[in-house]
Amino acid sequence: MHKFAAIAYGITAFFFLSPAATLQTRDGKSQSGQLNGISANGAKISGKIFKWEDIRRLRISPDPSLPTGLSDITTLIWRGEHKEFPDVTATDPNSIDNVRRHYLTVRRLGNTPGAILFQGKLNVPRAGTYHFRLGSDDGARLFVGDKIVISTPAENAYRRAAKSIRLDQGVHEFKFQYINLASYAILELDWSGPSLSWTPLSAVNDWTLPLAPPAIPAAGALAWNGSYIAHPVESVNGSMVRFVSEPAGIRLSTVNAAAIFFHPLSLSTIDRIRSGNIGRKGVLLTSGDFLEGEISSIKNNEITLETLLFGAKKYQGGSQASAIFLQKPAKPKEQWIVRTQLGTEIRLHKLQWDGSTLVVNRAPFRKLRINSGEIQEIAYLSEKNLLERAWSTWALMDEQQKRQIISSQGNFNSVFKARSEAKVYLAQLDKKWQRLELEHDALGQEVKTILADLSQHEVAVRKVRSDSARTQNAYTAVNTLLNVNSHYLNPKLREAHEVKMRRLTDAKVRLESEKKIWVETEKNNSGTITKYQADRARQQQQHEKYAKDRHREFNKVRSMFKGDLKPVEITAAVTRNHKSRQFAENRRNRTRDYFNQYTSTRDDARRRRDEAKRRVDAALVQRNTCIKLFQQSGKQEVNVLSARLKPAEKKVLGLRATHSIKAAVYHELIGKEAAIDQNRLNSVSNLQSVDRQVHEWEGQLRSTQGKLRQDEQKKTNASRDYDKRHDLLKATRATLYEFVDKQELPALQKMTATEIRHDQLTEQAKNSPGDKGLAERLKLEKQQLARDISALKSLKGKLNALSGQYQSKLHDFANHQSASGLTQEKWGLTQGDIKLIEKFLSTKKARQAELKNITDNLTRDRAGRLNKTRQAKAEMDRALNALNQALGEHRRCIAEYGTAIGKKYDAARNVEDRENTLKREQHILLQEEALLNLREKEWKRREQVFKQAEAAFVAADKGFKQAESTKASLKKPLDGDQGSLLGPLESWLQAQEQVSHFKQETVIELDKMKGELAVEHLRWKPSIEAREIILKRAELEEKSAADERIKNEKEKEKLSQALKDAEIADKTQQVRQSEVNKAFIEGGNMLRDARSRMGSKEREWVEAVFQQQTYRVQKRSVLGFE
Repeated sequence: MHKFAAIAYGITAFFFLSPAATLQTRDGKSQSGQLNGISANGAKISGKIFKWEDIRRLRISPDPSLPTGLSDITTLIWRGEHKEFPDVTATDPNSIDNVRRHYLTVRRLGNTPGAILFQGKLNVPRAGTYHFRLGSDDGARLFVGDKIVISTPAENAYRRAAKSIRLDQGVHEFKFQYINLASYAILELDWSGPSLSWTPLSAVNDWTLPLAPPAIPAAGALAWNGSYIAHPVESVNGSMVRFVSEPAGIRLSTVNAAAIFFHPLSLSTIDRIRSGNIGRKGVLLTSGDFLEGEISSIKNNEITLETLLFGAKKYQGGSQASAIFLQKPAKPKEQWIVRTQLGTEIRLHKLQWDGSTLVVNRAPFRKLRINSGEIQEIAYLSEKNLLERAWSTWALMDEQQKRQIISSQGNFNSVFKARSEAKVYLAQLDKKWQRLELEHDALGQEVKTILADLSQHEVAVRKVRSDSARTQNAYTAVNTLLNVNSHYLNPKLREAHEVKMRRLTDAKVRLESEKKIWVETEKNNSGTITKYQADRARQQQQHEKYAKDRHREFNKVRSMFKGDLKPVEITAAVTRNHKSRQFAENRRNRTRDYFNQYTSTRDDARRRRDEAKRRVDAALVQRNTCIKLFQQSGKQEVNVLSARLKPAEKKVLGLRATHSIKAAVYHELIGKEAAIDQNRLNSVSNLQSVDRQVHEWEGQLRSTQGKLRQDEQKKTNASRDYDKRHDLLKATRATLYEFVDKQELPALQKMTATEIRHDQLTEQAKNSPGDKGLAERLKLEKQQLARDISALKSLKGKLNALSGQYQSKLHDFANHQSASGLTQEKWGLTQGDIKLIEKFLSTKKARQAELKNITDNLTRDRAGRLNKTRQAKAEMDRALNALNQALGEHRRCIAEYGTAIGKKYDAARNVEDRENTLKREQHILLQEEALLNLREKEWKRREQVFKQAEAAFVAADKGFKQAESTKASLKKPLDGDQGSLLGPLESWLQAQEQVSHFKQETVIELDKMKGELAVEHLRWKPSIEAREIILKRAELEEKSAADERIKNEKEKEKLSQALKDAEIADKTQQVRQSEVNKAFIEGGNMLRDARSRMGSKEREWVEAVFQQQTYRVQKRSVLGFE
């Protein structure tokens, strides 16, 4: 990218994201819509594709719409008193104003009696209902077509009216009649409609008439085949026409040129080239005169014209000649015509497309590429060229239109010609800085080439030095690594391997020990349970035998008993339930005791588990502390290596270089210095140039800002005066409206009614002359009519005064509105100047800051380079003495590095120790957590057993109470036989309860024993699993340590061989360096010279850009496209 913004010549073209298009086919059909794209296939409008062979005309930009409102208004004036509007066919007007205007005004009649007829056209932008407001003093009528739209009566007073009418889109015939009976002439006509706010159609003062369209809108050249190149012509030399900036794709010879236009031309001026309908050869002078003759030569933009009257005369193109007519263009024929947004017109036999880009390959164009966004119209028809169309337009105008255009020639020159001259000069300035830019770029390319060569020399120099340093570095590095490996790493790795082997052995022993405990515990638990079960089974048999004996005794007594058994059974049931309740209470108490006792056991397991956690946390903290120490020792080792050993090794390598190497480095710096410092000198010169331009821009900005403040004050004053006058106008209008509506118009209506009654009574009195009553009434009406006329005359006088005040306010407001508009326009132009100046100033300041930064950096770099050069010379002298010191320092650094390695391995061993401690504590925690889980499980089981015993006791107690209740219901006590039967029965039932109670107690005790033994046995299972994992990890660590030790031994062997190779490679890099340094110095001298020339060209370039920007600011309003 360039350092400065490229300011291209040309008027900004219209580009649309999705442009509208209008298409006409060759069979007369039309299509409008959004243009989706154009290519070799045709045009795509609203999704529909039209092929080129079917297209007559494609207009991408919409047709220029007609101006909204009035146009071509002419004025006919009849002076004198007229009660009604005069008959146009019978009475000739006193004066006719044929100037085509776009508004109505009664200023030419003045405040004198008369009538005016306005005739012209009303341009309606779109169909719809339009509203008209009319205010006049005196009468007025508005016609659209042949219909009266709105009117006010001629009553020697200000009247208002409003009406709406529907109008079709397009041009309508317009006619407006106005009568001024006496005194003040006032006319106000406004309209509104769809998308149109209230807009005045009348004016108090004359408005500025719009300029007629130019015949030649832009300077350029007309080719013989009818194509027009809308680009300024720089010069005509020999057989070629040269355009400003030499645009690509355009090549026009004088043989193929029909006319050359150095400036835009009006219709009246362009008509002077022709005589009748045949174009003449000759020169159109800037004065407007056309000299006919043969053009004998054109050289260096100097035209030699042979005339019969004056002979050979020479004229300078552009300054003396506005146009050259060389030959008559070819006759029009049916072909493709392409018009661009910038005004170029191209005539082609066929359309050639590259995607959406039109490629033009017909003279005077050669491979000209036009994007679709630049195209305004594509048509296939037979049409006259630009020059002949202008002649036809002029021929169709009436004399008044021609006079009007001729009278506005001064305005045309001040706008179009001045703009063209400014654009031509701006294009020349563009060409100047673009030429300088190309020359600067060429020098830049030369510098790049030299830099590339110099870079190759520099690379070669650096490569030689790098190769020498690399070989020396390789020797020293390998030697250092071998010493470190032999004296520090190898012993530490051997020690680490031995430690890993001891830990592997310890892990195996611990695993075997715990497995043995697991097996023995399982065996002991099984024996204990078996013995207990045998003892309980023997006791159970004794209880069952005892129950059977009691049962036989009961059966024996029962066989002899003959009485009622049921009371005995009821009484015995009480004893049995009491015994059952007693046994249930015993079981409940026992299970409760077991449960309460195990709660303390479980809590103790929780405490041991928590204590194990605390020990694990403490071990973790110690482990992390050791890890930090290990990391610090590792950092210390790296720090010693990078901050001490490596710099010392690098220093040794640098000082080991011979004096010739140091001399080569010194001469390399000297050779580069002059070339590099040229950049700083160029930057300083460029900064001085930009500083001057910034100063000038700031001066212009301050001056323009002062002018803006003055214009702003004027605008503020004008705005305040505008508001004041507008308020006065509104107040005066409101007073006038109120007076007319509330006083004058009611009085007129009253007088009219009285006059009607008076006329009716007069007619009746004529028919009845003897009717005295009628005569009296007529007398009264006459008196009333006289009073009404007198009152109306008084009101008319006041109304006339109000109308005069209103007209005065209208004129005052219109005059001030015009002046205020000029002030506002001037203020806006000044604002635009400031924005453009600020834009350029901002760019310059950014460049200034950039150059300051570059200059400062280059100055600092130069100081650094000089210091480096002095240091290189000093090092060259000190190299031999410093080398021995560096070698001693290097040896000390190796020892220090070995110490750091020892500390690192010691710290690593401490980490391993703490890691093992942590694993041991974690293992204990694992055992305690496993024991706690088992304790928790056993505790929950005992809790459940206790709840079951509690429920059984409640049930037994309930049964006991029911049995007692049943016994209490007996009506008589037991007799003797029943009493003798009761003892054996109770003994048998109690024995049965004893058997049942013993079985349940056996289950409780056995479950208690199994739970306790299982806890002691299962607690070792997770411990053994963890020990197995530890063993596997120890095996892997031992294998890794062994592999690391073997790897270190092999590396030691490789380092020994590498040390021998590095010794040989260090002796081959000395001869080439002198030759490379010499070539490098020569390249530096060439670079300095090229950069000096490039800096001078850059300053010329910057100055040319500054001139172009200054001219843009000066001619901004003239150029019209800023």
